[in-house]
Amino acid sequence: MMARYFITVVLFRAILFDDVLGTIQNGLYNVDIGVEVNTFYETTRMPSVIRCAMRCNTSISCQTATFDVGTEECLLSVDTRMYAIDTGNPNRKTISLVQDNPICVVPPLIANGLLVITSTTPPDATASLQCNPGYVIAPTSPLTVNCIEGTGWGDISGMLCQTLPVDPRGYHGTSFILGFMQNGESNSGTPNLLFACKATANVRVEIPFLLIDEIHVVSTSLSVSYANSVTSATSGIIEQKVIYITSDVPIIVYSYNFDSGSSDGTLILPTTKLSTEYFIAGHPSTLAGTDEVLLIGHYDATSVTIEYSSNIQETITLNQNQTFLKQSVDMSGTRITSTQPLFVMSGHSCANIPDNSVIYCDYIDEVTPPLTSLGTTHIVSYMTPRPDFTINIVILVDMTTVRFYLGSGTIWETLTSLPAKTSIFRTYTVSKTIVIISDQNIMVHQFGHGSQSTSGDPSMMFIPDIGHYGDLYEFTVPTTSTLPTLTIVIDNIYPASDLKLNGQNFNPVSVIPVTVEGIAFTVLYVEIPTGFNTLTHGSGTARFGAWLYGRTSIIEYAWTLGYAV
Repeated sequence: MMARYFITVVLFRAILFDDVLGTIQNGLYNVDIGVEVNTFYETTRMPSVIRCAMRCNTSISCQTATFDVGTEECLLSVDTRMYAIDTGNPNRKTISLVQDNPICVVPPLIANGLLVITSTTPPDATASLQCNPGYVIAPTSPLTVNCIEGTGWGDISGMLCQTLPVDPRGYHGTSFILGFMQNGESNSGTPNLLFACKATANVRVEIPFLLIDEIHVVSTSLSVSYANSVTSATSGIIEQKVIYITSDVPIIVYSYNFDSGSSDGTLILPTTKLSTEYFIAGHPSTLAGTDEVLLIGHYDATSVTIEYSSNIQETITLNQNQTFLKQSVDMSGTRITSTQPLFVMSGHSCANIPDNSVIYCDYIDEVTPPLTSLGTTHIVSYMTPRPDFTINIVILVDMTTVRFYLGSGTIWETLTSLPAKTSIFRTYTVSKTIVIISDQNIMVHQFGHGSQSTSGDPSMMFIPDIGHYGDLYEFTVPTTSTLPTLTIVIDNIYPASDLKLNGQNFNPVSVIPVTVEGIAFTVLYVEIPTGFNTLTHGSGTARFGAWLYGRTSIIEYAWTLGYAV
């Protein structure tokens, strides 16, 4: 009979050996009652004898274990508790031996978490629930459990660690890279990172260029600003101005490039969603700046080809940690391809929107979406209370047809036989909801307008198509503006009345019905508070689009809250 090598925790019993170690999944418990020594057990297979031995690496005397042939157990002669740690050697298991003191020394095991003793009044104790990375304490779960000597630990059946609820399509993540581009002619913007997470997250930010490596504890939301010198502001050179972000639980990250008179922000996609092909969106204004594109290598020896709409090409090689800023006139429609996934952001250092006739310019930016997140049906509505806005459409495939509809279903314009890398701009000056339907995937962005007399300034945000909406949004609203507003677009098969802001139903500022080519949607506007917010639907399965924007008389920011990638 072959001895087994499985070590289990026993009381008045034995140490059992088996081929697979698995009794302790969350590491060794720390105890503050009893005497603890480090030991190991070793079994030896001889022709007719199976021997158990225990040796200690301290001067404290240890008990010898003897092998019981009937039970295949290594028996101890005294009452002890033992906890296994795998050494990598199947015949040798290191354990921690704790002399048998009161039973309240070690809490019971919890699935996807552990109980940690937080207070003791010997011989009694109290333990608190902690969840493993990727899990959160269930809303109905008790947070602590008590132990009474002679009775034991209380009922833990209701103590639950549940999976962190995230959208399965991936704008939450645990690893991100990003950078910042030139803001304004004088590059006076302050880079900000906005973190959102329903659970508590330990977020690490590394900025090698600034010699920064720091940990932030994020409880729902956090905003952190950094020195302007990390901004990429010189065109055509390779630098090392990358920012790395990692987290122990899934989070959502936004960047916000803020100046008192020029600002914008964007959703940051996780590194798992980086791609090898992108098309660029920008704005052709030239009065106070140019389009700009930021590329960041995520792997060494990444060859990147920049193919402008004029068909002129430029090739560079980026290693991990390297950034490349390209500034040029009218880069919208430019195609970026690479041999390995990379980060791409585009925008304008100070755009005059809708055109150069508006002398008030602002910085705009947006992380460029991968092609897998693009589609054919887009709903774009005005940014209340302002009626005017501009739409940019980038064509990806030759011979594409695009139709523009009013929200009522009336066709507005049809464009046919459009070549790839074409960039189309349309400006609307009255409150409209526009539906754009194409026969091939396209990329759509919306721009806010510059103004002297009306609250707001230029901004830029990506408009996902209706097939790439998300079902859960956790987000942070900056405190730098008044009138923060959400635009929400939802399919009428799901009741708009079941949408919930911070878990509660809300009264929208306005509601607009949309019916085009057999599809029926509802557009809603709702004013929201600054700080951490959640947007969900009571069904738990509805998918809906959501965009955030805020403004003062001299600034504006706008970004999509998330989308399927």
